[in-house]
Amino acid sequence: MPTIRDSCESDSDQLWGLLERSLAEYGLRPDRSATDSDLVDVQVSYMEKGGRFRVLIDNGKAIGMCGLHNKGDAVAELRKMYLDPSCKGKGYGKMLMEDALALARTLGFRHIVLETNRVLVEAIGMYKKYGFVEVEQEVSSVRCNCAMAMDL
Repeated sequence: MPTIRDSCESDSDQLWGLLERSLAEYGLRPDRSATDSDLVDVQVSYMEKGGRFRVLIDNGKAIGMCGLHNKGDAVAELRKMYLDPSCKGKGYGKMLMEDALALARTLGFRHIVLETNRVLVEAIGMYKKYGFVEVEQEVSSVRCNCAMAMDL
């Protein structure tokens, strides 16, 4: 059974590979210089700012990831929630989501926002199942065209 843990520096190559595989499935591309620059140094981008970045590990391999970025005022942004395409349909997305929501509450966040792309139909379905609703908000990522939010 896979386990979830905080990301560490040695995960970097696996995280980039996971991101590339996940996006390629939908015809999307990573952008190391802007949208995905937070993966260059997860420690600085997440942990040092009061957030967290988690990795789903199975047999020593990163098969999923999810970040909670501290936006201030008790608001977290759910970022980089991806699952390896070969691991879908096994309940691992649910594991990551439940871990992220529990951790967000533990860290004192009261509201979570996220940006996504409408082609990620399965992800949007899961977000809605957990209580996220679409909101009218300008998205900052060029890869995204949908914003969602929920209160904790």
